Amino acid sequence: MSRMRMRYVKMSLGADPDAEPCVIQVRCTGCGAASTPVPEQFPGEQRDRAEEWALSHTGRIDAEGRHHTGYQVTVTMFWRVTPHEEIDPPRGEQSAGSTPSETG
Repeated sequence: MSRMRMRYVKMSLGADPDAEPCVIQVRCTGCGAASTPVPEQFPGEQRDRAEEWALSHTGRIDAEGRHHTGYQVTVTMFWRVTPHEEIDPPRGEQSAGSTPSETG
């Protein structure tokens, strides 16, 4: 039987400063056409551009004479958990046989 030592460590969750910004994209559910993914620094910043794309796309009539009125909006965000103190052992000092799932 193995032993595991656990302790409480305060952590924060927030935007990952090393990742690309939040990205928003709109896709027509009728034909699959999609807007260009738009990076933004915070959610909602580029929402107007995405809405304008959808409204513009809806205004066009397809070969059957129909307007496309259904859309899927995808917002991709990247988060990072930041411990308020060191939680990982220094490289090379993790005990043999233990895995990150045992320590996390």
